[in-house]
Parts: sequence; C-alpha cells; structure tokens
Amino acid sequence: MQNSGENEPKYQLSKEGNNGYAKEMEAVNAKFNSELNDTTIDTISDVVCHLGTPSDMLIAAGIEDKDIRLYGATIAKKYKSHHFALNDLIDLPKAIADPIAVFKTTDNGHIILTELFADNGNIVVAISIGKGMDASFDIINSTYGKKNDGVVAWIEDGKMLTVNKEKALNYLRSLAPLASTADNFG
Repeated sequence: MQNSGENEPKYQLSKEGNNGYAKEMEAVNAKFNSELNDTTIDTISDVVCHLGTPSDMLIAAGIEDKDIRLYGATIAKKYKSHHFALNDLIDLPKAIADPIAVFKTTDNGHIILTELFADNGNIVVAISIGKGMDASFDIINSTYGKKNDGVVAWIEDGKMLTVNKEKALNYLRSLAPLASTADNFG
C-alpha cells in the first residue's frame, strides 16, 4: 500500500521485505491460471484452488496468515448467480495479494476489492476463517463483480480496513471521469 505519511506503514507484496513471497506468489498465480484455463464451468466444481498465503496488506486487515483456498463449487455457484466469465478470474491470486482495499463484513469476514474487472464491476472476494475440516485455511466464500455504488457505500459506512491509496484514487477516478479531468486543473 502506498502511503504519503512517513510514519504510516507501507504495504507491499513481499512479506517483511522477503522477495521469496513475490516469487512464491508468481508461482501460485501461474498454477492457478493454468488450472483455470484447463477447466470449464461444467468441471470446475471438482477443483480446489490454492491461492497462496495472505500478503502484509491482508494480514494488516485481520486476515489470518493461513493458506487461502477457493473451492471450484464456490466459483460455479457464483458464476450462476453473478454471470461472470471464468477468464475474469485470471490472475486472482495476485489481485487478492495486492488489492485496492479490504473491507470488514458484519460476520467478522473480509471483502477484498481487486483490480480485476467483470461486467458488473470490479471483482470482489469474500473471505472468512475456515471451520471444521478447513479450520487451518482462509476460505474464499464468494467471488463476483461488484457494482461501484456498493463499494462507495462501504467506504462511506466506514467498513474499509486497509487501502492502497494510489489504486483507490485510480478506482474512484474511473467512477467519475469528470473528477479526473478536474484533478488536472488543481
């Protein structure tokens, strides 16, 4: 996360300045993309996707430092109700690790706003702590495109936990092209 204040934490993809995390995330992302390309909506229910571990930004938002899983059945269910393309999820592990912002939910879960885009808006990911057999994992409960007015309402309601300021400003500028033009006259 890019911050302007000297005493504010600066989030980056690497955990604790460790370049190994960035390399690990590249490998996880490549494997996820390969698995996604090798499946169809009819066969994805049988797939379990491993999305790596949370980045510093996700940990700062309160997401536990556990492996993140996404079950293909979740993708299939959300595909039917939100009508996104599987290709909209390409690079999902990297997008989750380096998001625009992270929001809290009413049930102590988290919503991650990514830079990935679907027809209804940016892809958001709902994540919670696993239970039962999945207790040692962070589980993605949902992926879908979120209309922009819903994200703005989350910001107005004070639900934002962490933010990449540069990405957030770019996101907000894309919602109001005239505001972006006004920035040039400041």
